[in-house]
Amino acid sequence: MSADDRKRLYGRWLSELCNGDLALAEEIAPFAEGDLVAARWKGPGTFGDGTPVTMHGHHLLRVESGRLAEHPTLSEPPAPVEAP
Repeated sequence: MSADDRKRLYGRWLSELCNGDLALAEEIAPFAEGDLVAARWKGPGTFGDGTPVTMHGHHLLRVESGRLAEHPTLSEPPAPVEAP
């Protein structure tokens, strides 16, 4: 599986993960090296008190035989959305 194929697999996985319910977007486009694909994402959220926040994190996926084999995620603490 080529690096471009692994990047496309990540894009498809992210789209299916969100399934219209989450608004995660690539903040840094995925890159592939060996059997790994890495990307940085962001998405909107809301604290329980209604305060809007932005969430950020990283996906690191391992591909094996054309399928996702592992998926550790690193998430950063939500940051309040700053007024424009």
